[in-house]
Amino acid sequence: TLGVAAVRVSAQKAVALDERRAATAARDDAEAARDALVLRNAELLLTRDPTRARQALAGYDGPDRAAAAFYDALARAAGSAERELTPHADAIFGVATAPGDAIISAGDDGAVKVTREDGSIETIETVPTISSPIALSAATGCVATVEPDRRLRLRCPPDFTPIAVPDVDAARIAFSPDGGTLVTLAEGKLVVWRVEQDPELRLERSGAAAMLAGDEVTFAGPSTILRVRDHDVTAMPTHGMEAPSSAKLTFARPIDAVAASSRLAAVVTNDDQMQLLSLPELHPLRTLRPCDADVVEVVVAAESPSFSVACSDGKVVTGDVWGRQSVSFVTIRRPSLLAISDAGTLVSVTDATNVLYVHDVERNLTWTLRGHETGITYARLPDRRDDRVITGDAGGTIRIWRLPDPLGHVACTVPTVPFHARLLPDEASVVVDGEDGVVRVCGAGGNVEALPGRAELYYGLVLDEQGTMVAASGLDVVSVWRVDDHRLLRQFRGHHGQTAARFLRDGSLLSWGEDGDVWRWSAAGDEASMLSLADFPIASFRWVGASNEIMFAGRRGPVMVAGLDGSASRVVQPSSDDLLTALGISRGATWVVTGDEHGTVRVNGPDATTPSRLHLDAPIHRVAVAPSGQYWAATTERGRLVLATTAPTSGEGTLLDFSIGARGVAFSADGNVLAVPLASGTVCFLHIATIDWQCSASTGAELLSGNFDREDRHFIAVDSEGRVIDLGMTNLFETTGPDDN
Repeated sequence: TLGVAAVRVSAQKAVALDERRAATAARDDAEAARDALVLRNAELLLTRDPTRARQALAGYDGPDRAAAAFYDALARAAGSAERELTPHADAIFGVATAPGDAIISAGDDGAVKVTREDGSIETIETVPTISSPIALSAATGCVATVEPDRRLRLRCPPDFTPIAVPDVDAARIAFSPDGGTLVTLAEGKLVVWRVEQDPELRLERSGAAAMLAGDEVTFAGPSTILRVRDHDVTAMPTHGMEAPSSAKLTFARPIDAVAASSRLAAVVTNDDQMQLLSLPELHPLRTLRPCDADVVEVVVAAESPSFSVACSDGKVVTGDVWGRQSVSFVTIRRPSLLAISDAGTLVSVTDATNVLYVHDVERNLTWTLRGHETGITYARLPDRRDDRVITGDAGGTIRIWRLPDPLGHVACTVPTVPFHARLLPDEASVVVDGEDGVVRVCGAGGNVEALPGRAELYYGLVLDEQGTMVAASGLDVVSVWRVDDHRLLRQFRGHHGQTAARFLRDGSLLSWGEDGDVWRWSAAGDEASMLSLADFPIASFRWVGASNEIMFAGRRGPVMVAGLDGSASRVVQPSSDDLLTALGISRGATWVVTGDEHGTVRVNGPDATTPSRLHLDAPIHRVAVAPSGQYWAATTERGRLVLATTAPTSGEGTLLDFSIGARGVAFSADGNVLAVPLASGTVCFLHIATIDWQCSASTGAELLSGNFDREDRHFIAVDSEGRVIDLGMTNLFETTGPDDN
């Protein structure tokens, strides 16, 4: 009996244990399903209601913390709300903030209300109709309204006591961005007012009234008023002076000409409209039609937001991004060889004659430089290196002019048509190239010395930063001379076709040609050493950080790293049958990661053994390696993101692997932050150590790629509409909380 009882008890315990295990498994499955449902629900809510997406994620306690953090960052970037307020029963058309976290709102119900932090709502103003003008200052929280008798009333925090101004007729009103200026407009009369709040609230006339015809008035910047009438927009300073018109342009037509400096670009379409854009942001600055006739040439100053346009009717128009624009002068014939100085103060042009016109924009003076016996073929305006104008004509005469003296002296005469000329550091000699493929130096006494080495044709001259070497890029050849003794250091004949060259900061020369080959040359001492990077067609190449090495690859391999001092190259990854689609490299070329058309990622380490492989579900789109070589990241054509360690201590070493619509990857210089541009137009940044995400606001178009700058102060992205977006990185992961950035 005891034995039977013991067996029965044991069986009951086993059944109970199985039931508990089944219940635990069911509970775990339910929790996993709930967690997956929470993530899916948050993902679906992101585009419709970011606030509720964050609320849903607040209850998430599942294992995929990285995905939850990513969705939370996307919700924050999409503008998830800390508070939801409904102060009006109708539509809201204006919102501003006031001290103490109060929110001021104006609605179609005609009421202006203040919603305080405790939730209380106070109506501070009521206008008779929804068409009555109301202006809110986002900077100060002040409210301006117009009463039925068209008198102006002003209220400001904290108590919003009204100030009436009985002697003004106001039909339209607007605050400046800083809230310190208010403008009123009625029947073409514009009045500018100054709002004073310390020590007491006052509204005082601060500018003379200006008469203008217009239907709308608003602010663009703290000191510029925009008048809008039909399709015309006029920029006007607050003191009432008019400025030239400006309009927004969308490039529905083909682009005929582009000129750019580091901060400004000018784009001319085939209808002769021109738009000014800021660089690198590509924000529209100004649109204009500079010519009554066709646009022939356009140039932009290197160090000033100024431009110049040559028109087919002979007019030369100069202007800047602020709206100044004038016809500098008019040539007799069709203008050519348009140029502008680095500072934007001088503009020059010829009209296919022996006369060069140089216009001083600031002083509105034009010099007519005469002296050439034949047509001018080259003109160079003063830059940071020198303060003189250099010209050349079809007869081979080189002249140097020092403004304002209109009489230039003949530097020399060369037996060819000059194409380019540069003043040498001694400020007395000029180096010239020309139609015959010979580079010459014109000395102080007018003597001409042909430098050794000849090409069929040269396309440009460059000096190094110290002015000790000059290089000429020609057809099939790049030549380098030493300036002091005119010695030919090297003629590089490794190219085929037209070439271009430039000096790097360390004095070495980088040259490339139509054949796709890239060469870097060391010109230290009397001899020059070189290394050809192409025994096969190069698909891509990258500098290896700040080292003296370069990585290059064929379309199907091999991937090689070569020293630029002439040392032997090493094969990182051999050739294969797979087309390479992405390359990534760490500092010092310790780790090289490749991706191919079949979705295989190969991680090549320093031991030169067989690379580790990871196969993804689609062709590899982008690959990046942290500078330290600790991490690598890849994206596929389907938007999948993978982040992993290069040398895993256990398992696969994969830190992240999920589909987020990724279009690119880039590591910061310190390797701590991974940037991921998304198809939705957002850039998300991952702090790898903490798996903390932060995302930017959407640009409204699909992002294609992006990279950090050298100092990690900016992330520059490119979108599908051809725009370049500059994201400042000053506060990234340095805030006290996730919502403060």
